[in-house]
Amino acid sequence: MPNRVFVDSNVWVYLFLQDDRKKYEIAEEFLSGGLNSTIVISYQVANEVSNVLLKHGYSEAEVRESIERLFKICALQ
Repeated sequence: MPNRVFVDSNVWVYLFLQDDRKKYEIAEEFLSGGLNSTIVISYQVANEVSNVLLKHGYSEAEVRESIERLFKICALQ
């Protein structure tokens, strides 16, 4: 059984917003650092990320595109 790693909404927010350079770099390194695991998110994570992105000026289309990318690379739990 492959390893599964749950990634909280904060990591995705840091990655998408890039407003805090250090947090963005940590999130990017964590996610691209060769996780030899399946990345798992929940619908709650998707909803939280959507809300934060909308509050930061993302359009509904941009939010939809971002969440669709998450669903392509992550397993839902």
